[in-house]
Amino acid sequence: MQIRHLYYFITVAEELHFGRAARRLNMTQPPLSMQIQQLENILEVKLFHRTRRQVKLTQAGKTFLDDAKHIINDIENATNTVKKVHNGTMGQLKIGYTSTAIYEILPSILKLYYAKYPSVDVKLQLLSTNEQSQAFYEKKIHIGLLFPPVENSNLNLKNIYKEPLIIALPSNHPLATSSLPICTSDLTNSAFIITSREVGTGFYDIIINTCYKSGFSPNIVQEVNDLHTAITLVSTGLGITFVPLSLKQYKKRNVVYRTLSDVELTIDTHIAWNNEEDSEMVANFIKLVMDSSHLL
Repeated sequence: MQIRHLYYFITVAEELHFGRAARRLNMTQPPLSMQIQQLENILEVKLFHRTRRQVKLTQAGKTFLDDAKHIINDIENATNTVKKVHNGTMGQLKIGYTSTAIYEILPSILKLYYAKYPSVDVKLQLLSTNEQSQAFYEKKIHIGLLFPPVENSNLNLKNIYKEPLIIALPSNHPLATSSLPICTSDLTNSAFIITSREVGTGFYDIIINTCYKSGFSPNIVQEVNDLHTAITLVSTGLGITFVPLSLKQYKKRNVVYRTLSDVELTIDTHIAWNNEEDSEMVANFIKLVMDSSHLL
């Protein structure tokens, strides 16, 4: 049995007239009659009662019509689905992101992506840069939003977003009373809360090197796994921390934010993907991000 047999049968069953059915199928009547006969021979049942005046479905034909329509509907759905998957407009896209991406860049990207690819199921995972590197090795994510360096030579990296770093201070810190920018050297005697180097080498090294260039080694009283925890600890008065400007939106009691006056520190968010990735869905996401980078 061929799929065409089902299409021919359904058309004749709907028209109950071989001539009209043939015209609808853009074919002549004799080949259509032959195809229906082939189908009946395959099934070993009569599907139609034929007379010179009318064509009627047999009871078996009525039953087979429902099943045939379901089969054709399933085939068409499967065909549409596989085409969408092939074109990258349907499927599941797994994205890893760092905590710095949640306020600005990730919402902006997702808004654009959902509008263009509504049938793609996006799964988000909050992962540090180093965790994302491991997740790529284990094929648990397709895309990463992170900041270098990354210990994974199999990844492609593109810089898509540059963001200033600012200082988060406890409200009772001596430098919190003024709204003026802070000089880095003024932080010499402050206690520092910092994300560990194991979580993200790049961010850790920026902070340490900035302090060294200002003439002091930071007094690190607590290392944490994410910046939200760092800000929470700042609110207790434990110490200060560096954060991207977008985290200023993370409102916390007893925390004030200040800019730096003597250095321009930035953190660069990169989009990452495996250099052997051949998914059209991933390619579509990357292209959308790169084409829209001026909007981020």
